[in-house]
Amino acid sequence: MDVAVYRVVQYAPAVILWQPTDQNGEPVAAVGTPTVVVTRADGTAIAITPTLSSGVVSLSLTSTHTASLDKLSVIWSLDAVARGETTVDVVGGRIASLAELRARQAPHLDVAVVNNATLALRRDEIESWFEQVCNRSFVPRFDVYWHPAARYRSKLFLPHFDVRRVRWARSISANIATALPVTDIDVNSTLGIITNTWGQGVAVEVGYEHGLDEPPDDIVSAVAIAVRLAVASPRIRVDQFGQAIEGFSDPDAGTVSNTLKRWQADPVMVA
Repeated sequence: MDVAVYRVVQYAPAVILWQPTDQNGEPVAAVGTPTVVVTRADGTAIAITPTLSSGVVSLSLTSTHTASLDKLSVIWSLDAVARGETTVDVVGGRIASLAELRARQAPHLDVAVVNNATLALRRDEIESWFEQVCNRSFVPRFDVYWHPAARYRSKLFLPHFDVRRVRWARSISANIATALPVTDIDVNSTLGIITNTWGQGVAVEVGYEHGLDEPPDDIVSAVAIAVRLAVASPRIRVDQFGQAIEGFSDPDAGTVSNTLKRWQADPVMVA
């Protein structure tokens, strides 16, 4: 089953598109009656009816559907047979709008040089890359953490720093989920550590919001530079550790590298 990821902004309506693929992973026309199963991260179902036009299935999310930071799971079916799955990541914003990217890197990213579709694709890739390298989000986001056997009064190290709040939590024992009062959970928001009085050896699932209120200006500038470099060449000019690639002399790559290193989460902090 194909799995894709969409990133949409909180409170904004959005249209999610889907097509089945062939054995080579190439999109083919959808044929049949489309249906979807849309589920929030906490398991709540959302009733939405998709439409099919010219071989493409579309799903319209309203501002009500995107009112909360969330991760929506969409399972696509044709004639009642599941054919694909999409994760819709509802985020609190983008590091930079397309207009801001163009303004910061004119004339390299002017509309005459790169169209909106290409610019949006590269922006999405760079945003995701920055978050992976720095192990933090620069806009509010939502994630779910599952721990298989937490100990009584143990500390759970969430995968992200800058935890904003725990929205829901539950313990799972013998396939039975029991809600945990979030008021009993102590959160070290900076380090992403939570503590609660869950039972000994039970699985724990936590839905939490994380990320900065808004991206710092140096991050926005570095994203704009990285997008420009990515548009100019299919190879990103800085490696996964935030280091400028050897042999590349553009000083802007060093600016991106230094910015990434400044914002990388220090693993010593949570040792």
